[in-house]
Order: sequence, then structure tokens, then C-alpha cells
Amino acid sequence: RGSEDARETPGVSVVRISARNCYALHTMKIPRTRALRSFFLLALAFTCGCSPGTADESASRRTISVTGTATTRTTPDTVVWDITTTASHLKLVSAKEQSDKQMQAILSTARKLGVDPNDLQTGFLAVRKEYKEDQYGNWGDFKGFLVTRQIYSGAGKYGWEEEDRFVGPGFQISQRADFFSVLQSVDTMQRRPLINTRDEPHANPDRYRRFHVIIGDANLCPYATYLKVATTCLVLQALINGADPSALPSLADPVAALKSISRDRTWQWEVELQGKKTTTAMAIQRQYLDVVRDTVVGLDPSWITALKRWSDILDGLEQDPLATSDRLDWSAKYRLIESFREVEGLADEDPWLRSLDLAYHRLDAEAGLYYGLLEGGDFRLPFSRERMRENRLVPPADTRAAVRGRCIERFGSLVESAQWDFVRLKSSNGCLELRLDDLFDPVRINETLRQIDRAGRVDDLARLSIARVV
Repeated sequence: RGSEDARETPGVSVVRISARNCYALHTMKIPRTRALRSFFLLALAFTCGCSPGTADESASRRTISVTGTATTRTTPDTVVWDITTTASHLKLVSAKEQSDKQMQAILSTARKLGVDPNDLQTGFLAVRKEYKEDQYGNWGDFKGFLVTRQIYSGAGKYGWEEEDRFVGPGFQISQRADFFSVLQSVDTMQRRPLINTRDEPHANPDRYRRFHVIIGDANLCPYATYLKVATTCLVLQALINGADPSALPSLADPVAALKSISRDRTWQWEVELQGKKTTTAMAIQRQYLDVVRDTVVGLDPSWITALKRWSDILDGLEQDPLATSDRLDWSAKYRLIESFREVEGLADEDPWLRSLDLAYHRLDAEAGLYYGLLEGGDFRLPFSRERMRENRLVPPADTRAAVRGRCIERFGSLVESAQWDFVRLKSSNGCLELRLDDLFDPVRINETLRQIDRAGRVDDLARLSIARVV
């Protein structure tokens, strides 16, 4: 569906294709096997660092020139490829070398800045009086779930690593599984634990303790994010409700199981339990699902839907893992890139695969492979697009996030600081602080929002029970 413009130059074809609808490449005599073939080529050019420019008479017959990229924006959504018909099978040896160099440069810069490019942290609050310290310290009833949920929450990855070194090629379902070494500790940058034991609750420390989960991939697919968060919340609630630990599996070596599940190309995901028994990640997830059904009762319809979707994705993974590519990142990435690899006859160690892996996660909607799939209607969504767009800007009305947002909305120019557990605003009497560390009751939250709406100035907020001058 892109417009074509072949020039008079012998042996050279120029194709103009929309970055959002890159489907027509047949004038270059490149085999058309799948609709997203040209989108691959576009992402590859971006990833390999091709220089912006225009096709002209002096252009090399073995180079690719790109115009209208996110860098130049000279002609939005337009890409000009200048390729000779004799080079139609992408003999881009230099591009491979460039992609590796660029990747190493990014990682080197990240290390110099002390930034871990794989780091993702998610914090959960556990009520102290209900979820006892000894349970938190052992957390043996939770690690089986965290280790196995990657079968639907993994983002997929080409390449195997260990801490800071590359081990070898190969696909795995999780990006972060390679980077964990111990069960629990206070570290986050080296010898990473599945659970970080730093107690920083961002709430009243007398009532809450932070359950700091640093295991888990960064997902682009909304359905995978939905499953990851919803299932974790349900399992935590089951444990708080007093789920029987004997009904839950106990892994022999959780860290080893994390890696073996991720790297298992048979997708059987077998693991060893204590007592030298074997089971599968699928069976473990079903055990947790059954415990939640037995322990967490009186759910509202939205959580009942979450339970059903959890069950459905396990059924889908059991029947045909790649059939879940309409909902999960790892299977969508694998199906997309493997189709390209097979057509081109690429070896497992070819740098193109790792380059395309990165291209899947590009946040530029014009270039990211994920967004190509999304716009093509290849993904199911857990909610309507309209609701998802609205929730990007409007927090849930019964959370303290709504209070923070309303303060910024009403008195944005006077907000000095907004954190998890407080908001500070300039008032005539100095700095007025609204404490949010105990604001979790929906009734109190709604009353606080009403008073913020009625306030004509910041001084009026001093009447709130959570307000104090600092």
C-alpha cells in the first residue's frame, strides 16, 4: 500500500513506503512472504544506524539511504530505499557489524552511568498485621508463582547471558531470567535476588511492609501486563486470606528453575520440586489458580474476568504456545522474527536477530515492531482502546494517586513536591504537606477529593485531617 517511484537509473529501484504501512517491496524483487516483511527491513535500517539522506545518482548500489526518519522528519512517514536488484537478498555485512557496535556502545554507556538496562522494579504492599514477618521472611509459598509466571509475562529475548557476559545465541521467553543469582537480598545491581528485602513501604511503616519484587519483564503488550499484574494481586490476596502452604509447590532450586523455564525451547517447562519430584511451570500455575479460586471469594466481575483469562491463557499455552501471539509479547516476538529468520536462512547466532529483538521494543511508534503488530490488529486488548487512553491520564478515583493528581490539577503552580506518600504545596503560612502514607480507605479518599475540589486556595486545604505545615 505504499506509493512506488522507479527511476530511470539502470538496475536501481526506488520504493517509497509509509512507515505505518510498509507492505510493498516487490519492485526490488525481494520475496513477499509476509505482510510485515518490509516493516522488518525498515526497523533493521533504523537499528543498524543507517544515515539519514536521500537517494541520488551518486548513492552506492549497496547502501540503503533513509529519509523521513524520527531524526530528520523532513518527509514524515516516508522512507526511500536505494538498492540494486543484484543486492535484493540484503547482503548487508557491514550493517551487521554496525548493529553489534551500536549495541555494545549502548551497553557500555549504561554501565558507565551505573544504569542497568535490564532493571525493572515493582513494589507491592503487604499488610503487616495480616501477612506476618515470618511468612514474608520465608515467602516459600510465593516463589513458585513468581518463577513460573514468565510463561505468560515474559517479553522474549534472543541471546543467553549470565550477569555481565554473553553466553551464546538462542531464544528464551524471559529477558530478565539470566540476571538473577539468589533468592533474596538487599541488592538490585549485582547478584540480584528474586525478592529484594529492602523495607521501604512508601506508606505507614507501622502498618505496611514493602514486598519488593524485582523479577519480571517490561511488557509492551497490554494483555501480558494485565495478566502479570492481575494474577500477582490475586495470589497475594490468597496468601493474605490464609491459603494453605501445603497446597502450594516448593521448588528445589528456584533460581535454576527460573533460567531453565526461560530457555526451554520445547516449551514443556519441566522443573524439579523438593523431594526430587518433577512437574511443569504450567502445572504450578494451575495449582496457584486453584488456590485462588478456593481462597479468594466474593470477587467482583472484573476480578472474575481476570481469573477466567488466567485460565484461558494457560489452556492456550498448553495447546499451542504460539497461538498466544495475539496476547503475549514473547510468542508474538518469536513468531515475527522467526518467520524472517527462516526466509533469510539466518543462523541462530546472526546479529540481525538480536537487532530485531531490540527493534520490537522501540517506543517510537513509527519504527517499533510491536507497534506494527498493534496497528495491524494482531493483538487482543484487555480493555477498549478508549478506556486505556483515558486511564493513562486519569488515575483510579479510590486511590491516593487521585489525590496527588487532583492537587496538581487544581494547584499545579504551587506544588513543590509530589511523592508516593506526600504532596507539598506553597501556602501563605509556609509549606503545607498532605500526608498520604495512611490514605487507603476509599471513603476517606473521596472526602479528601471533595474538599480539594471545594478549596479556593491552598490555605483552605489546611482543614484536611492529613494536612500539616512543615
